[in-house]
Amino acid sequence: ADNRWLERPLLAFSKQQLYHFVQKRHIPYFEDATNHTDAFLRNRLRHYVVPALKKENKQVLKHAQTFANELNDMFTFTEAQIAQLIDNITIQQTTQQWQGNWQLLVTSLPLTLQLWALQKIWLQISDNSPLNHHLLNEMLLLLNNNRKPNGLLYLPHGWYFQKNYHEMTFYQPNIKSATLSPTFTLKLNQPIKVQLVNNHWQITLVAFKQGLTPLYGIANSQIMHLRLRHWQSGDYLFLSNGHHQKLRRFFINHHIPVQCRHAAWVIANDHQILWLMVGQQTHNFTLYHQDEKAIIAIEQIRVD
Repeated sequence: ADNRWLERPLLAFSKQQLYHFVQKRHIPYFEDATNHTDAFLRNRLRHYVVPALKKENKQVLKHAQTFANELNDMFTFTEAQIAQLIDNITIQQTTQQWQGNWQLLVTSLPLTLQLWALQKIWLQISDNSPLNHHLLNEMLLLLNNNRKPNGLLYLPHGWYFQKNYHEMTFYQPNIKSATLSPTFTLKLNQPIKVQLVNNHWQITLVAFKQGLTPLYGIANSQIMHLRLRHWQSGDYLFLSNGHHQKLRRFFINHHIPVQCRHAAWVIANDHQILWLMVGQQTHNFTLYHQDEKAIIAIEQIRVD
Protein backbone atom coordinates (compact mmCIF):
# COMPACT_ATOMS: atom_id res chain seq x y z
CA ALA A 1 0.00 0.00 0.00
CA ASP A 2 3.04 2.30 0.30
CA ASN A 3 3.86 1.92 -3.45
CA ARG A 4 7.27 0.35 -2.83
CA TRP A 5 8.51 -2.89 -4.34
CA LEU A 6 11.67 -4.99 -4.50
CA GLU A 7 13.47 -5.40 -7.83
CA ARG A 8 15.75 -8.45 -8.28
CA PRO A 9 17.14 -8.11 -11.83
CA LEU A 10 19.91 -10.73 -11.46
CA LEU A 11 17.68 -13.71 -10.66
CA ALA A 12 17.79 -14.81 -14.30
CA PHE A 13 21.53 -15.49 -14.07
CA SER A 14 23.22 -18.40 -12.34
CA LYS A 15 25.74 -17.80 -9.58
CA GLN A 16 28.58 -19.08 -11.81
CA GLN A 17 27.64 -16.58 -14.51
CA LEU A 18 27.69 -13.76 -11.98
CA TYR A 19 31.07 -14.85 -10.57
CA HIS A 20 32.55 -14.97 -14.09
CA PHE A 21 31.10 -11.56 -14.98
CA VAL A 22 32.43 -9.65 -11.96
CA GLN A 23 35.83 -11.38 -11.92
CA LYS A 24 36.44 -10.74 -15.62
CA ARG A 25 35.68 -7.03 -15.15
CA HIS A 26 37.33 -6.72 -11.73
CA ILE A 27 34.10 -5.50 -10.14
CA PRO A 28 34.09 -5.51 -6.31
CA TYR A 29 31.28 -7.63 -4.88
CA PHE A 30 30.04 -8.88 -1.54
CA GLU A 31 28.32 -12.18 -0.81
CA ASP A 32 25.92 -12.88 2.01
CA ALA A 33 27.58 -15.33 4.41
CA THR A 34 24.22 -16.96 5.14
CA ASN A 35 24.18 -18.31 1.57
CA HIS A 36 26.45 -21.15 2.72
CA THR A 37 24.40 -22.45 5.65
CA ASP A 38 21.63 -25.03 5.43
CA ALA A 39 19.67 -23.28 8.16
CA PHE A 40 17.57 -21.54 5.51
CA LEU A 41 15.18 -23.21 3.08
CA ARG A 42 16.51 -21.26 0.09
CA ASN A 43 19.96 -22.74 0.65
CA ARG A 44 18.69 -26.29 1.09
CA LEU A 45 16.82 -25.93 -2.21
CA ARG A 46 19.94 -24.54 -3.88
CA HIS A 47 22.30 -27.16 -2.45
CA TYR A 48 20.18 -30.31 -2.78
CA VAL A 49 16.96 -29.88 -4.77
CA VAL A 50 18.28 -27.88 -7.73
CA PRO A 51 21.25 -30.24 -8.36
CA ALA A 52 18.87 -33.21 -8.31
CA LEU A 53 16.59 -31.48 -10.82
CA LYS A 54 19.56 -30.67 -13.06
CA LYS A 55 20.37 -34.39 -13.21
CA GLU A 56 16.88 -34.95 -14.63
CA ASN A 57 17.02 -32.00 -17.02
CA LYS A 58 20.02 -29.76 -17.61
CA GLN A 59 17.70 -26.97 -18.80
CA VAL A 60 15.64 -26.93 -15.61
CA LEU A 61 16.70 -23.41 -14.60
CA LYS A 62 15.97 -22.08 -18.07
CA HIS A 63 12.54 -23.70 -18.03
CA ALA A 64 11.86 -22.32 -14.55
CA GLN A 65 12.79 -18.82 -15.70
CA THR A 66 10.55 -19.14 -18.77
CA PHE A 67 7.67 -20.26 -16.56
CA ALA A 68 8.29 -17.34 -14.19
CA ASN A 69 8.20 -14.92 -17.12
CA GLU A 70 4.91 -16.41 -18.32
CA LEU A 71 3.42 -16.06 -14.85
CA ASN A 72 4.56 -12.44 -14.69
CA ASP A 73 2.97 -11.72 -18.08
CA MET A 74 -0.28 -13.34 -16.94
CA PHE A 75 -0.18 -11.31 -13.72
CA THR A 76 0.34 -8.05 -15.62
CA PHE A 77 -2.53 -8.83 -18.01
CA THR A 78 -4.91 -9.93 -15.24
CA GLU A 79 -4.04 -6.92 -13.09
CA ALA A 80 -4.94 -4.58 -15.97
CA GLN A 81 -8.23 -6.43 -16.64
CA ILE A 82 -9.24 -6.30 -12.97
CA ALA A 83 -8.34 -2.61 -12.72
CA GLN A 84 -10.61 -1.90 -15.70
CA LEU A 85 -13.44 -3.94 -14.16
CA ILE A 86 -13.11 -2.05 -10.88
CA ASP A 87 -13.44 1.22 -12.80
CA ASN A 88 -16.59 -0.14 -14.48
CA ILE A 89 -18.30 -1.29 -11.29
CA THR A 90 -17.38 1.74 -9.15
CA ILE A 91 -20.41 3.87 -8.26
CA GLN A 92 -18.70 6.35 -5.97
CA GLN A 93 -15.51 6.69 -3.97
CA THR A 94 -14.40 9.04 -1.20
CA THR A 95 -11.58 8.94 1.33
CA GLN A 96 -13.73 6.86 3.70
CA GLN A 97 -16.00 4.93 1.34
CA TRP A 98 -16.02 2.92 -1.87
CA GLN A 99 -19.30 1.73 -3.37
CA GLY A 100 -19.70 -0.54 -6.38
CA ASN A 101 -21.98 -2.99 -8.19
CA TRP A 102 -21.32 -6.41 -6.68
CA GLN A 103 -23.55 -8.23 -9.19
CA LEU A 104 -21.35 -7.11 -12.07
CA LEU A 105 -18.30 -8.29 -10.15
CA VAL A 106 -19.57 -11.83 -9.47
CA THR A 107 -20.92 -12.30 -13.01
CA SER A 108 -17.72 -11.04 -14.67
CA LEU A 109 -15.04 -12.97 -12.77
CA PRO A 110 -14.48 -16.48 -11.36
CA LEU A 111 -14.18 -16.77 -7.60
CA THR A 112 -10.37 -16.58 -7.52
CA LEU A 113 -10.33 -13.32 -9.47
CA GLN A 114 -13.22 -11.93 -7.41
CA LEU A 115 -10.95 -12.40 -4.40
CA TRP A 116 -8.15 -10.64 -6.26
CA ALA A 117 -10.45 -7.72 -7.13
CA LEU A 118 -11.70 -7.31 -3.54
CA GLN A 119 -8.12 -7.25 -2.27
CA LYS A 120 -7.18 -4.63 -4.88
CA ILE A 121 -10.16 -2.42 -3.95
CA TRP A 122 -9.26 -2.69 -0.26
CA LEU A 123 -5.63 -1.73 -0.86
CA GLN A 124 -6.46 1.27 -3.01
CA ILE A 125 -8.97 2.79 -0.56
CA SER A 126 -7.70 1.89 2.91
CA ASP A 127 -3.92 2.38 2.70
CA ASN A 128 -3.57 -0.63 5.01
CA SER A 129 -1.94 -4.05 4.84
CA PRO A 130 -3.68 -6.74 2.71
CA LEU A 131 -6.72 -8.56 4.08
CA ASN A 132 -6.16 -12.15 5.16
CA HIS A 133 -7.73 -14.96 3.14
CA HIS A 134 -10.27 -15.76 5.86
CA LEU A 135 -11.85 -12.30 5.56
CA LEU A 136 -11.68 -12.34 1.76
CA ASN A 137 -13.43 -15.72 1.67
CA GLU A 138 -16.11 -14.42 4.06
CA MET A 139 -16.71 -11.54 1.64
CA LEU A 140 -16.95 -13.94 -1.31
CA LEU A 141 -19.44 -16.15 0.54
CA LEU A 142 -21.59 -13.12 1.32
CA LEU A 143 -21.54 -11.76 -2.24
CA ASN A 144 -22.30 -15.13 -3.82
CA ASN A 145 -25.14 -16.01 -1.41
CA ASN A 146 -28.31 -15.19 -3.35
CA ARG A 147 -30.45 -15.90 -0.28
CA LYS A 148 -28.81 -13.09 1.68
CA PRO A 149 -29.37 -9.70 -0.01
CA ASN A 150 -27.90 -7.80 2.96
CA GLY A 151 -24.88 -8.44 5.13
CA LEU A 152 -22.13 -6.76 7.10
CA LEU A 153 -18.54 -7.80 7.87
CA TYR A 154 -16.09 -6.11 10.21
CA LEU A 155 -12.69 -5.32 8.68
CA PRO A 156 -9.44 -4.13 10.31
CA HIS A 157 -8.81 -0.50 11.30
CA GLY A 158 -12.48 0.37 11.85
CA TRP A 159 -13.62 -0.45 8.31
CA TYR A 160 -16.78 -2.34 7.31
CA PHE A 161 -17.79 -4.32 4.24
CA GLN A 162 -21.50 -4.25 3.42
CA LYS A 163 -23.62 -6.04 0.84
CA ASN A 164 -26.86 -4.21 0.18
CA TYR A 165 -29.07 -5.52 -2.64
CA HIS A 166 -27.26 -4.28 -5.79
CA GLU A 167 -24.32 -2.49 -4.15
CA MET A 168 -21.33 -3.47 -2.05
CA THR A 169 -19.59 -0.90 0.10
CA PHE A 170 -16.30 -0.56 1.92
CA TYR A 171 -16.67 2.23 4.45
CA GLN A 172 -15.20 3.68 7.62
CA PRO A 173 -17.87 5.39 9.74
CA ASN A 174 -17.14 8.89 10.93
CA ILE A 175 -20.02 9.45 13.31
CA LYS A 176 -19.57 12.38 15.63
CA SER A 177 -21.34 12.37 18.96
CA ALA A 178 -23.95 15.08 19.20
CA THR A 179 -24.68 16.82 22.49
CA LEU A 180 -28.12 17.31 23.98
CA SER A 181 -29.07 20.63 25.54
CA PRO A 182 -31.13 21.84 27.25
CA THR A 183 -32.94 19.08 29.18
CA PHE A 184 -36.73 19.14 29.43
CA THR A 185 -39.27 17.26 31.49
CA LEU A 186 -41.79 16.18 28.87
CA LYS A 187 -45.40 16.67 29.88
CA LEU A 188 -48.64 15.17 28.70
CA ASN A 189 -49.72 16.59 25.33
CA GLN A 190 -46.74 18.96 25.25
CA PRO A 191 -45.27 19.16 21.73
CA ILE A 192 -41.53 19.54 21.33
CA LYS A 193 -39.32 20.61 18.45
CA VAL A 194 -36.10 18.67 17.85
CA GLN A 195 -33.25 20.13 15.80
CA LEU A 196 -29.68 19.04 15.09
CA VAL A 197 -27.72 22.26 14.56
CA ASN A 198 -23.95 22.13 14.03
CA ASN A 199 -23.81 18.67 15.62
CA HIS A 200 -25.68 19.97 18.68
CA TRP A 201 -29.14 18.70 19.59
CA GLN A 202 -31.67 21.36 20.56
CA ILE A 203 -35.07 20.55 22.05
CA THR A 204 -37.61 23.33 22.54
CA LEU A 205 -41.23 23.38 23.65
CA VAL A 206 -43.70 24.53 21.01
CA ALA A 207 -47.41 25.31 20.87
CA PHE A 208 -49.70 22.50 19.78
CA LYS A 209 -50.83 22.94 16.19
CA GLN A 210 -52.17 21.02 13.25
CA GLY A 211 -49.76 18.66 11.52
CA LEU A 212 -48.06 17.29 14.60
CA THR A 213 -47.99 13.52 14.91
CA PRO A 214 -48.53 12.56 18.56
CA LEU A 215 -46.89 9.77 20.50
CA TYR A 216 -49.16 7.85 22.83
CA GLY A 217 -49.03 6.90 26.52
CA ILE A 218 -51.35 5.04 28.85
CA ALA A 219 -51.87 7.49 31.73
CA ASN A 220 -50.80 10.80 33.20
CA SER A 221 -49.02 9.02 36.04
CA GLN A 222 -46.89 6.80 33.83
CA ILE A 223 -43.17 7.11 34.63
CA MET A 224 -41.06 7.41 31.52
CA HIS A 225 -37.32 7.85 31.08
CA LEU A 226 -36.99 9.29 27.60
CA ARG A 227 -33.55 9.60 26.06
CA LEU A 228 -32.37 10.92 22.73
CA ARG A 229 -29.54 8.64 21.56
CA HIS A 230 -28.24 6.41 18.77
CA TRP A 231 -30.10 3.13 18.38
CA GLN A 232 -28.84 0.12 20.34
CA SER A 233 -29.10 -3.64 20.14
CA GLY A 234 -32.31 -4.70 21.89
CA ASP A 235 -34.34 -1.66 20.82
CA TYR A 236 -37.90 -2.46 19.79
CA LEU A 237 -41.09 -0.67 18.76
CA PHE A 238 -44.85 -1.22 18.87
CA LEU A 239 -46.68 -1.46 15.56
CA SER A 240 -50.12 -0.01 14.92
CA ASN A 241 -51.64 -3.51 15.21
CA GLY A 242 -50.39 -3.78 18.81
CA HIS A 243 -47.57 -6.20 18.07
CA HIS A 244 -43.96 -5.31 18.82
CA GLN A 245 -40.98 -5.60 16.50
CA LYS A 246 -37.21 -5.39 16.91
CA LEU A 247 -35.80 -2.18 15.48
CA ARG A 248 -33.21 -4.25 13.62
CA ARG A 249 -36.07 -6.04 11.80
CA PHE A 250 -37.69 -2.68 11.03
CA PHE A 251 -34.44 -1.59 9.35
CA ILE A 252 -34.31 -4.78 7.28
CA ASN A 253 -37.97 -4.59 6.22
CA HIS A 254 -37.55 -0.98 5.09
CA HIS A 255 -34.30 -1.72 3.20
CA ILE A 256 -32.30 0.78 5.26
CA PRO A 257 -28.55 0.44 4.49
CA VAL A 258 -26.28 -0.57 7.35
CA GLN A 259 -24.27 2.67 7.36
CA CYS A 260 -27.53 4.63 7.76
CA ARG A 261 -28.50 2.41 10.69
CA HIS A 262 -25.27 3.31 12.50
CA ALA A 263 -26.18 7.00 12.24
CA ALA A 264 -29.84 6.60 13.24
CA TRP A 265 -31.17 8.61 16.20
CA VAL A 266 -34.03 7.54 18.47
CA ILE A 267 -36.08 8.81 21.39
CA ALA A 268 -36.56 5.81 23.63
CA ASN A 269 -38.15 4.80 26.91
CA ASP A 270 -35.44 2.37 27.98
CA HIS A 271 -35.32 0.15 24.86
CA GLN A 272 -38.78 0.99 23.56
CA ILE A 273 -38.56 3.33 20.57
CA LEU A 274 -41.02 6.22 20.33
CA TRP A 275 -39.32 8.19 17.57
CA LEU A 276 -36.70 7.40 14.95
CA MET A 277 -34.65 9.53 12.57
CA VAL A 278 -32.77 7.86 9.70
CA GLY A 279 -31.13 10.36 7.40
CA GLN A 280 -33.78 13.02 6.71
CA GLN A 281 -36.72 10.68 7.41
CA THR A 282 -38.49 10.46 10.77
CA HIS A 283 -40.89 7.85 12.15
CA ASN A 284 -43.19 8.00 15.18
CA PHE A 285 -44.29 4.86 17.04
CA THR A 286 -46.96 4.18 19.65
CA LEU A 287 -46.35 3.21 23.24
CA TYR A 288 -49.12 0.65 23.43
CA HIS A 289 -52.40 1.36 21.64
CA GLN A 290 -53.59 4.14 19.38
CA ASP A 291 -56.65 4.88 21.56
CA GLU A 292 -54.59 6.00 24.57
CA LYS A 293 -53.88 9.60 25.51
CA ALA A 294 -51.10 11.54 23.80
CA ILE A 295 -48.04 12.07 25.94
CA ILE A 296 -45.82 14.10 23.59
CA ALA A 297 -45.85 15.23 19.98
CA ILE A 298 -42.84 15.86 17.81
CA GLU A 299 -42.80 18.57 15.20
CA GLN A 300 -41.07 17.96 11.86
CA ILE A 301 -37.35 17.69 12.53
CA ARG A 302 -34.91 19.93 10.72
CA VAL A 303 -31.22 19.08 10.27
CA ASP A 304 -29.00 22.06 9.43
